[in-house]
Amino acid sequence: MTTTSTAEPRKSVAPLTYSFSDLKTLLGLGRDGVELLMSRPDFPADIALGTLRSNGKPSKRFWLRADVHAWIDAQAAAAGTSEPAAQGRQQAAMCR
Repeated sequence: MTTTSTAEPRKSVAPLTYSFSDLKTLLGLGRDGVELLMSRPDFPADIALGTLRSNGKPSKRFWLRADVHAWIDAQAAAAGTSEPAAQGRQQAAMCR
C-alpha cells in the first residue's frame, strides 16, 4: 500500500544574515580590512551572539544582509557608479 503525501516540498530560504567569513568573501577583504570597515560609523552594526572571548569580543557576529547590501549600494552611489562590485573592489583597495 502506498501513501501519498499532500505536503508541499520545502522551499529553500536564503539566510538573512552574513557571518564575518561571509563578509570577507563578499567584500574581498581580509580580517583586518573588515574590522577596519566595522570601525566606521556608516558601516552596518553587527548582531553579537554567544559568549565573550578573552579579548572581550563576542564569539559570533552576524550582519543583516539587507543592511550590508544597502551600505554597498550607498557606497556605489557615492562613488558615482551603479555597480556595487566595482565599489567593493575600491573599498578593498582602501582597506589594504
